[in-house]
Amino acid sequence: MNTGLTYICAALFLHVSIIYTKGANHMKSSKKFSILIADDEAFECRALEIILQDSFSNIELLPSVYNGTELLQSGEKECPDIIITDINMPGLNGLDAIEILRKKFVQSRVIINTAYSEFDYARKAIALGASSFLVKPLEKELFLKEIVKVMKEIERERTLEKKALADTDSFRKILDVAGKEVISSVILGKSNEEELHIWLEHMGHTYWGGVFVVARVSGDFSLQELKRIADRILRDYCTFVTKIYTDMLILFFFPGERVGHSNYESWIATLLSRLTDAMEEEDRDRVRFGVGRWRYDYEEMTEAYQEAVSALDTQKQDAIGYFETNLHFFRVEQSSFKLTDNLVSALRAQNMEGCRALLIRQIALWERTGSTDNQITVVLSLIIQRCSRQICGHNIFSWHQIRAKLLSVSTAEEITETILACFQNLLQIEDLGNNRVCYVKDALAFIEENYERDISLEETAAKQGLSSFYLSRLLTQWLQTSFVELLTSARINKAIELIQEDDAKAKNLSARVGFQSPAYFYKVFKKNTGMTVGEMREFLTKPVA
Repeated sequence: MNTGLTYICAALFLHVSIIYTKGANHMKSSKKFSILIADDEAFECRALEIILQDSFSNIELLPSVYNGTELLQSGEKECPDIIITDINMPGLNGLDAIEILRKKFVQSRVIINTAYSEFDYARKAIALGASSFLVKPLEKELFLKEIVKVMKEIERERTLEKKALADTDSFRKILDVAGKEVISSVILGKSNEEELHIWLEHMGHTYWGGVFVVARVSGDFSLQELKRIADRILRDYCTFVTKIYTDMLILFFFPGERVGHSNYESWIATLLSRLTDAMEEEDRDRVRFGVGRWRYDYEEMTEAYQEAVSALDTQKQDAIGYFETNLHFFRVEQSSFKLTDNLVSALRAQNMEGCRALLIRQIALWERTGSTDNQITVVLSLIIQRCSRQICGHNIFSWHQIRAKLLSVSTAEEITETILACFQNLLQIEDLGNNRVCYVKDALAFIEENYERDISLEETAAKQGLSSFYLSRLLTQWLQTSFVELLTSARINKAIELIQEDDAKAKNLSARVGFQSPAYFYKVFKKNTGMTVGEMREFLTKPVA
């Protein structure tokens, strides 16, 4: 774990940001208090103005208004610190005007100065947050006392606002440092997904994958200037973090759920176009960008960063270079489903020679299309497990078991014989109906129904009235695998189903298949299938290249 980032994330958790909203009423730069007087009697307004001017040097008297409509207009425009208003005025009365101003988020302190002493008026004034309710004729000492009280309240509020602003600025600095630590941890190959999510949470963003972009500049244009423009221009479009590292500016983008491997290039092109448009014309030809592939699995981000550097190093003329992969993909689902159906038909007819011919022909076809050994191993593992489910209703093979068998051989003929041996075992288990095989099938059913829970060998055995030792021996004897490997395979197969659905990129994929730790899930998935989650998604869903 990155110790520096851990301390920063802890600071983010402990930080308490106090925000006081005054609507349109911004904090005043000076210590003066702006005051608006509203009364339909001009002499009353003038009398209050004289009292205030004689008693206070730290006030700014706004032009008095003489009806509720003018109060509404001036109050919304000026957002005074204090409003002193009568109730009964032509057109709109004072309380109604204040009520409308409150709805417009004008949070001025209000002192009611009226000849009406009815309780209903006082109750409404209190409901609107009035600081004082004074009854005419005005008592000067009481009036001044209320003004001083309100001024002290405003001063306290200003102090808190200033502190909140300072706290917010400090918080932003902490976030900025934490973001740079996120990049540093990826560069060093020590990325930690939990810490990334802490940072993104405080940025108000949900993780849906990321893209690395690196840039170099030439001539008089500097990396610092490019960073300054990027931080200013791109903030409105997405969540990202920047860091100058050696001779490059690194930009780590977090696009959101609408961007994935199929459209990230056009999305990045639009962003970088906005960035270069904000530069001086002569500087635009002095910047070159390298873009790595979009990745969802955070553990792959170090590789994504390296791809971006590679793209930058290899592109010569274009302003933007994208990393290109030499992998060839084929329509896995179409070929595997068709082959599975044909193999199941041959198996049910006990036609092993037919299975052999189908396998040899299909493996040779995949090899001619340039498919890698790992791709062929993955698709054959999927096919073997699908055949198992169709023949006996359960998957009797584990990913670890099949992968180990297939990787131990090399030629198409050897691969075919290995798969036929698996099919022989499958048919043998299906033909036998003794109690021991029934126990095995019941255990498989329990695993497949409860894979998302933290189930154990002991719980599975107890459901059938068996000891855990006896059930473990049955699984080893008949399936040549363990309970843990079967449970892991059930979870991986469910994850593969989810990967191919529209919501497969949901950040809680690991939890949905029974893993508490996303990092551990990614590690187990890669170990058992030979692919990361992102590679599997691309492999199963990307059309022919």
